[in-house]
Amino acid sequence: MKKRLVCVMIFALFCSMLILSASAAAPTAEDVTDALPREARDTVKGTALSPETEETLENLWEQTLEAAGLYGRNALSGAGAILAIAFLCTAASSAFGMDKGKTPDYTVMAGALGIMAVSAGSMHTFLEEAKTVVETLGVFSKTLLPALAAAAAASGMPAFGTAGYAVTAFFMDVLVTVAEHAAVPLVYGFAALSFGAAALDNEGLRAGAKLMRTVVIGFLTVLMLTFTVFLTTAGAITGTADATATKLTKTAISTVLPVVGGIVSDAAAAVVNGAGMMKNSVGLFGLLTVCAVCVLPVVKLVIHTLTYRMAGAFAAAVAEPRLSRLISAIGEAVGMMLGIAGACAMMLFLSITCLIRVGTGG
Repeated sequence: MKKRLVCVMIFALFCSMLILSASAAAPTAEDVTDALPREARDTVKGTALSPETEETLENLWEQTLEAAGLYGRNALSGAGAILAIAFLCTAASSAFGMDKGKTPDYTVMAGALGIMAVSAGSMHTFLEEAKTVVETLGVFSKTLLPALAAAAAASGMPAFGTAGYAVTAFFMDVLVTVAEHAAVPLVYGFAALSFGAAALDNEGLRAGAKLMRTVVIGFLTVLMLTFTVFLTTAGAITGTADATATKLTKTAISTVLPVVGGIVSDAAAAVVNGAGMMKNSVGLFGLLTVCAVCVLPVVKLVIHTLTYRMAGAFAAAVAEPRLSRLISAIGEAVGMMLGIAGACAMMLFLSITCLIRVGTGG
């Protein structure tokens, strides 16, 4: 009996030390509040322990409506200028007495150069904004995720808290690194090759642009699928292990110490519930922050993607095919930037949601 009591006490002490050491080393809720990105400070209200959800959602909605109007006008203006250039080339072909698709090369080349001059500045801005979203969320996640993992550990789910943090941190690092050094340069390359293919009517350049697009989309698809599988698997395995370990520990303490053990078990449950409430508050604060960081860039990229694609479809009916393909390619490039930013936001959304739900029976 005494040997059993000693073993249970040592095990409980060991688990407590692990949880306390992890909590002490991890960022606190105050650290999460202080780490709020500059882009979200005017939108997210409250603190990580007490987020003001309603006011923040109202701010997000107002920003979305305002951004939709502003970016919609800008997108229509840019698409209108590009379509005007394409139509001028069509008019030039008519002036030469040629059918659509037989416009002289120098006219199409001039049209491609004009489209490039109009859209180059916007393309660079879009790429930098997508890159900034990824970098900003990556920096914020280095404070948010450890805090959530520590709260999950303190709420009785140490294995999943650690595993969820490790999986997300690894894939976030991969995404940030690859986005900066490979994906963004590939989107630049796709746009450049698309301009070259339209100007020179070169199938090799067109094939190269298609290959770069396939690589970027393939990378994002594989990364998100792998991340989802790893996170789901980690949740299934460690969640079950945590629940079993918690149940066995409570039973053992109550059995070995019939009176005092029940009091200790109830006190531990109260501490765990408090940690769970803190975890939910910090997680909600994190979700609101991700929305605040992404709302303006995502609205801008979505509107421009749709506008350029509609402009490309319209140009395909009335303009030189090479120029209509170029306009559609611009829309695809903006869409790839949206995919890069969206993949980063989705990773954090899934991770935060899983860490909030774990241990709540959700």
